[in-house]
Amino acid sequence: MTSQRFAVWAHRVVPIFICFLMFGCSSKTGPKTEPVSGVVTYNNKPLVNAAVTFHPESPSSGKMAQASTDAEGRYNLQTQRPKDGAVAGKYIVTIVAYDKVDTTAVEIPGGADPEGEMAKRAAAAKPLVPKRYMTAATTPLKETVKSGSNKIDFALTD
Repeated sequence: MTSQRFAVWAHRVVPIFICFLMFGCSSKTGPKTEPVSGVVTYNNKPLVNAAVTFHPESPSSGKMAQASTDAEGRYNLQTQRPKDGAVAGKYIVTIVAYDKVDTTAVEIPGGADPEGEMAKRAAAAKPLVPKRYMTAATTPLKETVKSGSNKIDFALTD
């Protein structure tokens, strides 16, 4: 009877213990991040729904941080949690924005999309900024995140 009680206890307690070890017992919450926010404009107008990505210049010097711009072109970077910022260091910055892709449902018998209509719509989307800003290999944007609050604006042009 004692071994049965132990087995029942073990089946209940061990999974909880493993969860605590994996998720709850560590005091480390990841690398220290610094708040980073700003405004992205293109030809002096706010760039709406753009993806702003900070790529570490050196993979060992930090983690990638991302954000999306709002209706006024504002962004707040996040690395692990919303608006937590980025790890201090040097970054290559990419900014990607496309015109709106028509995502309305396509009526196709059988519910499939054999002609790839949705993929065609996505491929037809036009970039809203020059392509040089959209890849880490071609972007001229480089920034340094410092300790403390960082306000970094981007004024993109043709």
